[in-house]
Amino acid sequence: MKPEGIPLGDMASRAPSSLSAVGAGPWLALIAALVATAILHAASLGELVSVWYRSVSYNHCFLVLPVAAWLMWRDRARLDGVLLQPWLPGLAVLAVLGGFWLLGRAAAVNSLRDVAVVATFPIIVVTLLGRDFGRAMVFPLSFVLFAWPFGELLIPTFIDLTADFTVWALRLTGVPVFREGNSFIIPSGQWSVVEECSGIRYLMASASAGSVFGHLYMRSVRRRWAFFGLAVLVPIVANWLRAYFIVLLGHVSDNRLAAGVDHVIYGWVFFGLVMLGVFYVGGRLADRDATGQPMAAALRTVAASRTWVTAIAIVVVVGAAPMWMRTVDSRDSDATRDLVVTLPDPKGEWHAADRLPRAWVPGHPAAVAMAVGDYVAGDRRVSLAVALSREGGDGEKLLTFAGTSLVDYGITEARTLSRARVPVPALGDGVHVIERQMRFEGRPLLSWEWFEVDGFLTDSVGRAKVEQALRQIRGHAPVVARRTIHVSFDTDIAAARETLVRFVESHGAAGASPTTNSGSSQ
Repeated sequence: MKPEGIPLGDMASRAPSSLSAVGAGPWLALIAALVATAILHAASLGELVSVWYRSVSYNHCFLVLPVAAWLMWRDRARLDGVLLQPWLPGLAVLAVLGGFWLLGRAAAVNSLRDVAVVATFPIIVVTLLGRDFGRAMVFPLSFVLFAWPFGELLIPTFIDLTADFTVWALRLTGVPVFREGNSFIIPSGQWSVVEECSGIRYLMASASAGSVFGHLYMRSVRRRWAFFGLAVLVPIVANWLRAYFIVLLGHVSDNRLAAGVDHVIYGWVFFGLVMLGVFYVGGRLADRDATGQPMAAALRTVAASRTWVTAIAIVVVVGAAPMWMRTVDSRDSDATRDLVVTLPDPKGEWHAADRLPRAWVPGHPAAVAMAVGDYVAGDRRVSLAVALSREGGDGEKLLTFAGTSLVDYGITEARTLSRARVPVPALGDGVHVIERQMRFEGRPLLSWEWFEVDGFLTDSVGRAKVEQALRQIRGHAPVVARRTIHVSFDTDIAAARETLVRFVESHGAAGASPTTNSGSSQ
């Protein structure tokens, strides 16, 4: 196989016969492989694009592919002398990404599914055009990863950090603060740190723009990474300061300023000024401009037959995971049935009781079926809530990683004050539950929560999702249960905890029986 070459900058002006003489095969094979992959992952890509469209935090993702393509065209001189030949180890990388996609799809972990899909496309390019091509275009290909809306994983943590800093700064400046979870009260009013205050929008915009700026204007790899780190760190700290100044401005103006629309305007103006400062620093670090690059590059290629065989292999490897999941989905008829919850009968000293008016009920929008019941023993009352679902798709889920924060999107109306992981031997050896101290309508609550996947008990969302995925991949859609028991208490939290222990000892896993039914769920 004799490599052939042609100046890349002259390709557009050459006759078709000249283009075919040097082998248009690699480009046509690449287009075919990318299109086939897009068709195989059409559902996942559709859900990914819907996230870009729905969330302001990820609207910039629509620009990622055009910017990456422009960067490749701008840096085409780097391809001078590059041999385009398949890199067969890339097939193994694609197989691993397919495994990640399969796990994310089966476990309904959209973030894992999305990163696997997004990373598949640049790996296809490297696999088909070669490792040398990947080295020459490492930044444009890596930039494609910004199409992954990874920030959702960070929102709970960023909310906590923003609330921590805001409360600390207010106290440092002499403003008294009473904090409950991520809400706090100051003399002039009550404030809450919500998703819009997390700073994810600032971080995503700054990180993507900062990486491009560093690539365009800095020759030194160290300077690029230093500036990228600055573009990541500064918006995080700036968001903390923004939240603090908004609360402080509202406090000193008796809430006439920094509320409503001007709250948002102030935030974006502040962020704009901060980013101007970041790019001013970047300009001081710049050691080259974007002009003066040669316009031509000589490419070499191997026989077209080898490239097309590799393209077919790529489609086979990439298509294995989605085709398997389609087979699993079509084989599992139970997933189309409704679920019905049957609460356990009272045991031991416990008796069934009517629900109290305005009693708290955990909010689980993803539940296909849910039931709530009260049990009493003397002056002790425990409420049990069981929610059932078969996880999947792009909507709400019972198993959500948001529970790792004091902000829990699965629990509504009650404010979480603290969260801990505690062992409960009555549930089984090594089994823990999520213990929350909460406040609902001025009353303190103590709740225990755990998950069950076809009889497997855990307090870990990650473990539950792995168990769910393993069953899903084997062709069975498991029933996912989220169980919550809670008790009201005055000041004696030890007594409240003892009440929950006695209830679990009497009822085991408090396991309501999930059944399938062709009728409506209860």
